[in-house]
Amino acid sequence: MKRILLYTLAYPSQPKKVHPLFGSVHATTFLEWAHNWTSQLIPLIESDNIRELLRTVHPSMRRDVRTLFLFLPYVLLHAIMSKNNMEYIQEEILAVIGLENLESDCQPSVERSKYKMLRHIRMTPNINSVQTEEGNQGKCSKTVYTLLDFLNRWLLEWCHVKPKPLENENYKSIKKFMEKFDKLAIARGNFSCGELERALQYLELYMDEQKGRMQEQLPLLAEIYALLDEPDSVAGIQSLKRSEPSLKELILTQVVTGRLQDAALCYERLAQEGQLDRHSLQGMIDCYLGLDQPFTACRLLSEHDSDDMMEFTAEPLWRLGRFEQLDELAKKPVPPSRENWGLLMGRILLAYRSQDQDVFKISCDSAMNRLLSQMDGESRGESALRSGYQSILGLHIITEASHAQDVLQRLKVLDDGNSTSTDIVNQLLGEWRQRLSVVQSDVRTVEPLLRIRRILLQQTQELLEPTHPATANQLKTCIGDLWLQSAKHARKAGIFQQSYMYILNAEEYKPEELFIEKAKIYWARGQQEQSFTTLRRGLEEAYPQIEKLTQEQRKICAKARLLIAKYNDETTNVDVDVNIGYYKESVDVFQQWEKSLVCLGSYYEKVSTTETPNNTSTLWSRRLYALNSYGKALQYGHKYLYQSMPRMLSIWLDVEVTSADTSIHAVLAQMTDVIKTYSERLPIYLYLTAFSQIVSRICHPVKEVYLQLKAIIVKLILAYPQHTLWNIMSVIKSSYPQRMRRCAEVFSDPRLKEPQMLKLVCDFTQLAEKLIELCNKPIAGSGSVTTVTSLVRTLPRLLAGENFSHIMMPFQEFCKVVLPSKAARQERIDLNIPTEPPVYIAGIEEQINIIPSLQKPRKVTLRGSDGKAYIIILKPRDDLRKDYRLMEFNAVVNRFLQDAPETRRRRLYIRTYSVLPLNEECGVIEWVPNLVGLRPVLMNIYKQKGIHTTNRELKDMMCSSRDPVEKKRRIYEEQLLVRHPPVFQEWFRRVFSDPYGWYQARSAYIRTTAVMSMVGYILGLGDRHGENISFDSTNGDTVHVDFNCLFNRGESFEWPERVPFRLTHNMEAAMGPLKHEGMYRKSCEAVMHALRAQTAALMSVIGPFVYDPLVSWGRARSVALDCGERTNEQALQHLSHIRQRLNGMVRYRSCTTRWCRGAARAPSRSTAASAPTSRRCSICRTYDNVSTAW
Repeated sequence: MKRILLYTLAYPSQPKKVHPLFGSVHATTFLEWAHNWTSQLIPLIESDNIRELLRTVHPSMRRDVRTLFLFLPYVLLHAIMSKNNMEYIQEEILAVIGLENLESDCQPSVERSKYKMLRHIRMTPNINSVQTEEGNQGKCSKTVYTLLDFLNRWLLEWCHVKPKPLENENYKSIKKFMEKFDKLAIARGNFSCGELERALQYLELYMDEQKGRMQEQLPLLAEIYALLDEPDSVAGIQSLKRSEPSLKELILTQVVTGRLQDAALCYERLAQEGQLDRHSLQGMIDCYLGLDQPFTACRLLSEHDSDDMMEFTAEPLWRLGRFEQLDELAKKPVPPSRENWGLLMGRILLAYRSQDQDVFKISCDSAMNRLLSQMDGESRGESALRSGYQSILGLHIITEASHAQDVLQRLKVLDDGNSTSTDIVNQLLGEWRQRLSVVQSDVRTVEPLLRIRRILLQQTQELLEPTHPATANQLKTCIGDLWLQSAKHARKAGIFQQSYMYILNAEEYKPEELFIEKAKIYWARGQQEQSFTTLRRGLEEAYPQIEKLTQEQRKICAKARLLIAKYNDETTNVDVDVNIGYYKESVDVFQQWEKSLVCLGSYYEKVSTTETPNNTSTLWSRRLYALNSYGKALQYGHKYLYQSMPRMLSIWLDVEVTSADTSIHAVLAQMTDVIKTYSERLPIYLYLTAFSQIVSRICHPVKEVYLQLKAIIVKLILAYPQHTLWNIMSVIKSSYPQRMRRCAEVFSDPRLKEPQMLKLVCDFTQLAEKLIELCNKPIAGSGSVTTVTSLVRTLPRLLAGENFSHIMMPFQEFCKVVLPSKAARQERIDLNIPTEPPVYIAGIEEQINIIPSLQKPRKVTLRGSDGKAYIIILKPRDDLRKDYRLMEFNAVVNRFLQDAPETRRRRLYIRTYSVLPLNEECGVIEWVPNLVGLRPVLMNIYKQKGIHTTNRELKDMMCSSRDPVEKKRRIYEEQLLVRHPPVFQEWFRRVFSDPYGWYQARSAYIRTTAVMSMVGYILGLGDRHGENISFDSTNGDTVHVDFNCLFNRGESFEWPERVPFRLTHNMEAAMGPLKHEGMYRKSCEAVMHALRAQTAALMSVIGPFVYDPLVSWGRARSVALDCGERTNEQALQHLSHIRQRLNGMVRYRSCTTRWCRGAARAPSRSTAASAPTSRRCSICRTYDNVSTAW
């Protein structure tokens, strides 16, 4: 108590009651304003206890900034609850943000905003030349906006935790206070402060309240998304605009989405209309620099010669190699505030040319410090990386310049032609390749790196030419390769004109692969004859005698021949046998190339399906060749593993032996011999990726095939017992006698009779039996908690036994097989998975929680050997084998999404978890924490708002399935929709209260929803009600559960499912004002592009469904359970539908079901996926379909 009195006595006198405080002599600095405003707010609090408490800690607030900002939100909250103070507090806040809004109209702030925009959309790093230290105004404004966030969060939390929250007086006071502020003004204020996520949040709230004025705010929305580097949303905004966009709006969209050529044309039009102001001119210059046309940029600057833009001339000059003019420019005095990236990099290059090492080091350090100071140190995580990535790119460039300087110094002291010189250059090129593998893969990031490398090597070559001609000539070859890399990246980005320009520049250096890249450019531009001519001419001129070629030259020759074969296949220019010859030529030239072998196998397989039934010998010989090609490909890498391994096994296992055609026996015998050969040659871990496919065919009717399958399974169990035993457990415990017998025969193999292996198999089987018992044992009463010992007394003792085997924890992070890295693909290395699992089951917690649902799943906690608790779900009376197979399918999809550039850039993925069936009726599911279902979320919000609809009310509203569509539509529109307004967006604002966290979570929700929408559509995934769609409350990810309703089974329900996937009005509302446009649509299209490119591989993964008797196809289960393998005709039909959907065929409902091509022209990437996506989205939102599903 004495200490408190001392603090009170030592506290200085309060400032006079100045109002508003901001802008007065008592608020000259940010901290002074915060301290003094706090001291004014505390006396306004009505509650004596709270007021005295805050007065007590107020001295600490003055001494410690963190304490001040910890208490300030609560001081403001309780001051507002004293209703008489609202206007007083509001005036102070408006004094801060009101001035901010006025300042946003002033030139410096506009300029700052423009430059920040340019920093994000430029192709090269930009030093913000008007960047100044954030002043008092900005800091105070950001603090006020953070306080308003706190008050909004308090309102949402109050509604969530309190009964009848809307009737509370404190709630009413805070709500009334917040309603006094114009959300649009707050959005604009945050935008000018650079708080983009908060600006977006308030702008969306405004647009939601003022729906009629949404069109007016679309330009601001586009600017925010542009600065957030979200081109999909910017493109989506254009589709919502009712009026034609202005030139400046078009420029923004085109620059952000990477269509720089179109943007340049718009700038030209802007110049013709006389609207080219200073900022537009700078944007035009940046656009031409982005198109790698520095001559045009330099010409523009010379036409608008002025002292206030001379620093922008630096970058075009060093790109053009005009270093004399650059030297003159660098000598001119330029204020530090106007120094930009071009000028700083120009000084580095000038020092590099003059070989003044001291100046070079000073220039590099200066540029690095400027880039580091520009990065937003207050941002967190991905936000800091996103907003500062152009600065990071600049740091990469400066680092490479330093490395080049070191290499130059080392080369100068060596003799010309010394082998060490080659090693030094190759080491530098290796480092450069590694750098490209870690930076973002888009052309905006890669091209500046390639450009500066060319300039550095060009300068190095010129410096070494007089004394080291051989080394200089080697560097010249490297420059040509860099031009080719630029052409390749531009072509893949669809920038064909720029790519062709790089090709023209590369011709000076004559790189060996020039003719291949030129042919690809011609083909991409639709010039097919020129492409063929270029390839043939290049082969004739460069490689007339193949036997004299080096390995590198052989691979280049193989690439060219493979292109000829693939292009012939696309255009059907030549006969099948002739084109097979072209594919074989590619393989024969360079036999160690995985890709050519995969393409040959794929072509053999493709043309075998076109053979007539009478020509069976050709059909089977081609399939045999295809199988052999896939096997050979796997010897040289696993980049195309999911194209090769599943197809190789499918060709072999899909041969149907009949008594009518005895020749098939011989073909199958040949194929079995080939498989046996490759099972001995290939690393066994490659077969582990197809373990489910192999096990599903364990009942194959041909003995020789079964024996080979058995041999592969035994090898896999020996090499990877933990992974295989968990996955084969459902077969061991199968109710199909034939499958059980075959499985028993596998485990009777002498190689599995080793004592240690016998013990492991025995313990695995024991554990599975106990878990099945624990899962199925009836529970007395209706309690929500029980114990392990009351159900299976021996299980804890079994797991605690000293001799019990170490069994891997059945979690995805441990069961997932991670293949060797890309760098190791060409080397013969095995996947060394340790026999001892990283985490094994060490025990089990006594308590079991019963989840309230129809099956009453049991929530069980296992103790891991690492001391952590691992929660699993034991689900009874549910066949989890489809869930297990679908999780495997999703894992393969994730790999393809990671490989495809468009889906990787958007960070598209499916959230997966471990599912392990124990038999046909129960299994183990990994517990995913922090998940909340869509229905519980919506029900809670409706209850808080007092508009909850009871089950009885819903039942009264329901129609009969036989009622006409008109009645269903009327009830849906007039009763159901009115009682269920869109509210899901409120959950995101409450759970992710921080604006940055809200934006990231919302983006993750949209993207993961898009991926599962497309994958679910392809597989015919149904039963997607509000409890089977969940969301991760830590990051917003959409997580789907319960995959029992596959292959359009929902169409046979009493109320048939009419929509391809769930896209309800609540789900759309949570996506923001763009709804399904923008991010969602573009993500859907990218997923369909990626999956369509991998149709064959995906069909091979789904194929085991046909042969594994695990799918309920709508027919009664076969009476003869003791039968061997059987092919379900209905399953084949469903797989045919999946293939049609992957190929862009959309099924339309009419009197007869028919399939129509979703896009008229498949070769067009933009239309091939977008047209079916549009159709599917419209089907999901059509009221007739939705109302029929209710």
